[in-house]
Amino acid sequence: MMDLNADVIENATVRLHDLFYANFDKTGLMYLTGRTFRNCRLDGPVVMMPMQNCYFERCDFGDSGGDMHNMLFRPLSPTQVTGAIVMVACRFINCTFYAVGFAGDEDFAKSMIDIPYRDEPA
Repeated sequence: MMDLNADVIENATVRLHDLFYANFDKTGLMYLTGRTFRNCRLDGPVVMMPMQNCYFERCDFGDSGGDMHNMLFRPLSPTQVTGAIVMVACRFINCTFYAVGFAGDEDFAKSMIDIPYRDEPA
């Protein structure tokens, strides 16, 4: 069985909802930090809020219809977002996201739009 609290998760399908609760049960924190996901499929439905040094390399953002704008949300409050899974300093390498939206400020949205889509299959 996969350890959802491992620092590095590789070659796995991860339901982000389960990941959030495994982390919360272990740490009591409402966010995940310092994790690396390599060659994973990350499943929603969920809204993820990457913050502070999150890194995406060769990722496939899945069901966006080819347009990252379809997956981006901007919080209306400048101080808090309820219901999003917050990721801090996490790395996503060669991952595929399915039914995942992303929330963040204007700078974050621009950085996500500028990420190139992976052209080769996983």
